Amino acid sequence: RRWRRWNRLCRRNCRLAVKSVPFYWLVIILVFLNTLTISSEHYNQPLWLTQVQDVANKVLLALFTCEMLVKMYSLGLQAYFVSLFNRFDCFVVCGGITETILVEFEIMSPLGISV
Repeated sequence: RRWRRWNRLCRRNCRLAVKSVPFYWLVIILVFLNTLTISSEHYNQPLWLTQVQDVANKVLLALFTCEMLVKMYSLGLQAYFVSLFNRFDCFVVCGGITETILVEFEIMSPLGISV
């Protein structure tokens, strides 16, 4: 009973946060940073830049994953997947996670696209 009450309160607070203007702008800023990271990639670039891009890509992927999971938790899976944008977002994030895992285990080389 205590757990249910805490869970309900936590979901309500998360829902308020997810639907807030600051959260929206935080996600927009993350998308902008991701775009900068992707667009900074160029032919014959120095190794340090490639390493920075790899770290940035993983950090941004983790943040996008957290955003997706918080939305799923706060809205509930059914309400989350009603939105076509959320479906697309989930597809892109899961694709990014899959690519990262496959590249890390050297099963494939990077596709050159990012989350």
